[in-house]
Amino acid sequence: MTNNYRMNLIEVRKFANPELFRTDLRSVFGFIQHSESKQDLKTYVFEHELDFSNLADDAFDVIAEVTGTEELGEMKKNVQNPEGGYDMCKAIKDMIEDSKAEGKAEAILELLGFLGEVPMNLQNRIYQEKDTEILKRWLVLAARAETVGDFAEKME
Repeated sequence: MTNNYRMNLIEVRKFANPELFRTDLRSVFGFIQHSESKQDLKTYVFEHELDFSNLADDAFDVIAEVTGTEELGEMKKNVQNPEGGYDMCKAIKDMIEDSKAEGKAEAILELLGFLGEVPMNLQNRIYQEKDTEILKRWLVLAARAETVGDFAEKME
C-alpha cells in the first residue's frame, strides 16, 4: 500500500517574498532569484552581507549546486569563518579577484604573442600569478617589451 502524501512545490525564481523566511532559506531563494544577472547578484549579496557572511554548510552547498557555480564548491574550504559558517561574500570577492587576475594574464599573453612564441613555462608562470598588482606591472612591461625574452628578463 502506498501512502498518498500531499506535495507542495515552489518555483524559487518566481517566489515573490523570500524575506518571509527566517532561516537560510531566505538567502538561498534570494541568491537563486538574482543569479541570472552577475551585477544583480553581486548587488543583492552585498546588500544582505550580514546573512551571506555566515551561511550554514547546507545552504552554501545548495546555492553552489543549484546555480551551477562550481567555483563556489572549490573555494568553500577557504571561506569558512570563525563561527563555523561560510562567508559567501568572501567567496564572491575571491571569484571576482580570480577573474580579474585571469583577464590580466590573458592580456599579457596576447601582447607577448605579438612579439613571438611564448614558452609554456612562461605562460604557466603568468597564469599562476594571482596578485593583480604584479599582473598590472607585467601588463605594462609586456606592452613596452621589444621581445618575449626582454619581458621574461624584466619580469623578475
